[in-house]
Amino acid sequence: MLAGRDFTDQDDAGAPSAAIVNEAFATRFWPGQEALGRRFRARGEWRTVVAVARNGKYNRLDEPSRCFFYLPYHQYVPDLDLSICVRTSGPPLALAKAVQQTVRDLDPALSVLGTTTMTHHTGTVLFAEQIASRLLAFLGTVGLILASLGVYSVMACAVGHRTQEFGVRIALGARSGEIVQLVIRQALVLAAAGLAFGVAIALAVTRFLASFLFGVSPFDLATFVGVPLVLGALVLLAGYVPARRATRVDPVIALRAE
Repeated sequence: MLAGRDFTDQDDAGAPSAAIVNEAFATRFWPGQEALGRRFRARGEWRTVVAVARNGKYNRLDEPSRCFFYLPYHQYVPDLDLSICVRTSGPPLALAKAVQQTVRDLDPALSVLGTTTMTHHTGTVLFAEQIASRLLAFLGTVGLILASLGVYSVMACAVGHRTQEFGVRIALGARSGEIVQLVIRQALVLAAAGLAFGVAIALAVTRFLASFLFGVSPFDLATFVGVPLVLGALVLLAGYVPARRATRVDPVIALRAE
């Protein structure tokens, strides 16, 4: 509630028709004015606004702000089943039987048709988004594996073509650690250029994925920092393994190699 009062037991069939409107409703029909006490016609009756509530999500989590109003049950009986939401600190389904028994105790004529958790209920709303996100995660994992294999193959090939060079360096007194550092440094320079290009593209196209995200910014800092770190670690590994293998080659054999 942003202003006004909630419905009470006094809002029955004999009381003046009341309604609670959301911010979008108040802004659209009474811009810059006080909505409390205003009247509008709905469901064939003139109703008085008794409160203004914050905007909510009524059908989808990605829907824009829309006009919405609430009516007291005793003044308008909808042709729908009622739902009861119960908050608990323990396992939700463990409370199901207790809730059903309480409803029977209040009115034996009432029946509870089904019980589900809020997580499952919202999951059905997000089914399409969940499928899309899992597909994207799978494709991202495949892409990461292919990129890792590609980076390793390129680095192994590059190091292989420089075996004679490394042999000369070792023969002239270079240590194994210096050779490894040389290869890794050059690999990181190339990786930094590729990551900068990739992050720039990601920032440009991220806004198109905003509709799939809920509670997470499209420019999530953890994502834009974590992914380059993972790829950087893969480049380090892809450069270290072939470089370490090259330093174990006998310098004499390396110098004789074509």
